[in-house]
Amino acid sequence: MSWQQILGTQWTITEQYEALAPQNDINGDTVAIPLPSLIQIEASGEDVTDFLQGQFSNDIKALDDTHWQFSAYCTPKGRMLALMMVTKHGDSYRLILPTEIAETTLKRLQMYVMRAKVTLRLCDDELLLGLAGDNLQALVPVIPQDSHGVSHEQDLSILTMPGASPRILVSGDKEQISNLWATSTANATASNSMTWRKLNIDSGLPQVYEASKEMFIPQMVNMDALDGINFKKGCYPGQEIVARMHYLGKLKKRMYLGALQSGVDCPQVGDAIYSDSFGSQAAGNVVDAAIKTDGQCELLISVQISSASNNDLHLQSIDGPAVTLSSQPYSIPDNTDNKK
Repeated sequence: MSWQQILGTQWTITEQYEALAPQNDINGDTVAIPLPSLIQIEASGEDVTDFLQGQFSNDIKALDDTHWQFSAYCTPKGRMLALMMVTKHGDSYRLILPTEIAETTLKRLQMYVMRAKVTLRLCDDELLLGLAGDNLQALVPVIPQDSHGVSHEQDLSILTMPGASPRILVSGDKEQISNLWATSTANATASNSMTWRKLNIDSGLPQVYEASKEMFIPQMVNMDALDGINFKKGCYPGQEIVARMHYLGKLKKRMYLGALQSGVDCPQVGDAIYSDSFGSQAAGNVVDAAIKTDGQCELLISVQISSASNNDLHLQSIDGPAVTLSSQPYSIPDNTDNKK
């Protein structure tokens, strides 16, 4: 059973695994969002904790069954290959990431298993569903109270998402998610999976897609502000670069929430952002973008801190559409405070 079979022929799933509804009314109190655009990698085995600890930016050893964490998977040069939500299931772990980069991420991780007792696999027998709104308690057994909380109830895993709006991510086997979709859409409004991206953007949560692999160092998309980096743990690919950015105060780019005026097409991930004060060279790139119901495009951009301060940003060229910055949804660490 696939998401296409669950949703029926009126829905379309794109080549980027986005689920598009025939209508996209998100004005209800509660919204149900199919997420074929996300998938999980299961990591298990006797050596799995040490293995993942040596691969990712966060402290895997600090993770327990009741919380999830952001973590980055980087090249030796500190450039991100993937961003993941990591959960713990007893002695195994799940890595939640975009479907479009899951197989290449899995293959790269498998290259470094070598003699470690670790098994990695795509969880293509499970699906993910997003629920957002004020009436979530009526749809799922238990909702964790913490912003990064996890509950494992009735063979479903329920993750709370950070941000101003109540939101949870639910994973389970195909039959369970199919049943939950049916009960949820009987009491909530069904919406495009792009709605989930918009909610992530509203919350200032970045993602790495195929088009943005190796484009950003974790701090350039605020992973330090999102508790996605542990600067006291041991080595992992790119750790030296990431640590140098932190301790020597050499970070020049940060991620910001912005918008384009109505009628301007949403950019693609990775599209260049220019600044009047930065000259002919691009000042940064689009991290993510989604259309709001009013037709305005909302986006996350990683740009020069100085250019953001001048608020003179444009899409794709100096003469391109103006990007209007919005208030950050969370506080950003002052990188200069970390100088030795």
